[in-house]
Amino acid sequence: MHTYARISPYSGRLYTPPPIWRQPMFWMFCVSLAYLIYSCQPANGEIVVESTEQRSLVVAEKDAQPVGGALLLPAGTRPQVVAAAVVEVSGLADFCPQKVRLSASDGRRRRLPKPIALPIVAESETRCFIVYGASEIWLSIRAVDFKAERLEDEEFVITVGPSPPDDPQPDTPDEPKPDDSIPADPFDDIGRRVDAWAFGLPGRSIVAGYFAECAKALKSDPTKTINDVGEQLTRKLAGADDATAYREFRQRLSADIGPRFESLDRGALAQYFEAIARGLRAGQ
Repeated sequence: MHTYARISPYSGRLYTPPPIWRQPMFWMFCVSLAYLIYSCQPANGEIVVESTEQRSLVVAEKDAQPVGGALLLPAGTRPQVVAAAVVEVSGLADFCPQKVRLSASDGRRRRLPKPIALPIVAESETRCFIVYGASEIWLSIRAVDFKAERLEDEEFVITVGPSPPDDPQPDTPDEPKPDDSIPADPFDDIGRRVDAWAFGLPGRSIVAGYFAECAKALKSDPTKTINDVGEQLTRKLAGADDATAYREFRQRLSADIGPRFESLDRGALAQYFEAIARGLRAGQ
């Protein structure tokens, strides 16, 4: 190990610095390191919530006196029964009860009634407290032992009362079954399916007339092509008074006719439109 020396600017003499273990910064570093190592060690007697038991609590405004299994109240007092929880906590046996502070708050950090400490059972390693005032309670526990130089500060979330029910799922009405009285057709019974798709829709007979009119044009007017008839039907459906109500109906119909459109000639497409018209008129 090398020892370095320098000339002191004050005396002009050769100055040798003291060993590192005699310098204040070295000891400050050692103390900080020791504190860091100590703080990383698990604390003995760590505060832990062992159990939570749901109960009901009778809350009176004042002068409530337990008598046997009853509660004696002043005349005119109206007690209130509220949901409560008995919280069993371990890790407080080494602390004086007067040095254990508890507080409770709700999710918005609004202060709730102070937790009630139940009598300590001899030789018990746990202590019990009653909390109430909200469905979710933030229970803060601070325990101090000045002689042992110990400080425990913990916070727990306690659920009070029954768990809230899950949000009810809205009832979805069952889709009506196809009407067997509608004649079958070679298009996977599109007439029966259309009757179910259009259940409850307004103006079904008017929309049925659009399809019947297009079917007639395909059969009797050779000047109109399939594309002409398709454009005519699209304009009528889009311009109808109930066009918005028929949006899902049109989507289902498009999904059905799409795969089969290229295989339909004028006569087959006319039959397809006629079957749709029968299905729409069946519900009227």
